[in-house]
Amino acid sequence: MDASSIKSIARKAVKGLAPDGFVRYGTSCDILVEDKGMTTLVVGLLLQRQQSEDIEYPIPRYMVRVAKSIGAILKLEELHLDGEELSSIVRNAGLGTLKDHSPINAGAFSVTYKVSVEETIPKSYIIQLRWRGNLDSIYTLTTWLSANCRDSVPVPDSHRIQFRSSHGFLIQTSSYIDGIAANEVYPTLPTPQKVTLVRQIARAFKALWKIDVTGSREVAIGEAIAAVTTKNLTISVGPHRMHDLGGPFDSAKSYIRAWLHHCLEAYLRRCNDNDNFVRGFVESKLDASPADIDTIPIVLVHTDMGLHNMIVSNEPIDIILKSIIDWESVHCLPFLVTVPLLVESLFVRRPRCFDSIEYPDARMLRKAFWMEVGEEFKLRFQSLAACSFLRYYCFGLFLAKYVSFHCIPRQESDVKFLWKTSGVIVERFIEM
Repeated sequence: MDASSIKSIARKAVKGLAPDGFVRYGTSCDILVEDKGMTTLVVGLLLQRQQSEDIEYPIPRYMVRVAKSIGAILKLEELHLDGEELSSIVRNAGLGTLKDHSPINAGAFSVTYKVSVEETIPKSYIIQLRWRGNLDSIYTLTTWLSANCRDSVPVPDSHRIQFRSSHGFLIQTSSYIDGIAANEVYPTLPTPQKVTLVRQIARAFKALWKIDVTGSREVAIGEAIAAVTTKNLTISVGPHRMHDLGGPFDSAKSYIRAWLHHCLEAYLRRCNDNDNFVRGFVESKLDASPADIDTIPIVLVHTDMGLHNMIVSNEPIDIILKSIIDWESVHCLPFLVTVPLLVESLFVRRPRCFDSIEYPDARMLRKAFWMEVGEEFKLRFQSLAACSFLRYYCFGLFLAKYVSFHCIPRQESDVKFLWKTSGVIVERFIEM
């Protein structure tokens, strides 16, 4: 894709964004645009995502600096690390002498390379150019997990030494984990192997959920920032950065209100409409939200802890969860936010809430997961408060992401149908 095409995509992205969608750098914004027009990113904010069979990975990414006042492109630069820069990073980190390197497909918020070195063991590392995440917090949390929860939450060894690339973004280095992404093998695993892996994943969720995230302070919901004092992990909470919801929030009820307002605005942007009946319906439901929602535990959540961020062994008969990766987005949240898109991805082929296709052994897998998580969270999950929270949360997902242009609510009865459908989906979640 040539520079003019990339600039054209960037201008469209700018035009379609509300001002609060930007990450501000003075009077300009940094916008990242993926090649082939397949994905548009604004410094980690996913605007549009489409998949294609013939797309080549990894997709090049570009930093496009735009003056907000006039919409002009001030700077266009591909985000990548060349051999010389990678060699310098490897050498300065004390990892050895660079032998070879190759780009690999990674998440939405980094450009990632696998590098091999001459001298050290292990001989392979991951180097990531990141524009999202607090690297100090990532290092602190993963190091603490490695020391205290390695059996249940395996993570790659990371290195505290930080560098900035020539683009000004931070560089993160960690050990390379030999294995395969779980999402590549999980759908075809026999049921016994699926159950084995589901139990291992459940133990990882449980270990994170059991970490004390409040200490002596009041409940706070937002981005988790990890620190260690006298060998104890402490979590402070900042604004909810993943969806720019604001906060921190002092209750699950205030969080769900911000979540639904965010989803409503996303819906209205998608359909270029200002449907007062949709807004009125959402507000009426929020006014009627039950108080017992605030009894739901607030826990530590890796918000992208899906199968695509889990590395498993190559032996399908004795499958082992070897590592959970990409910890750039960790938040303190009601534990139920993990259910629709993360936990449910273990039981359905497409965790899209309203049109999912369940595995034939879905009921067995759900039972295995919640039995492994333990009675405390299982009972919370099956409570009336959980059903209420999940219904509101899933209704937000319908509005923000999963209402196609062919089924946008055009009258109040359509919105009521979505609300009813979200209740049906929640009933499926808790069926074991």
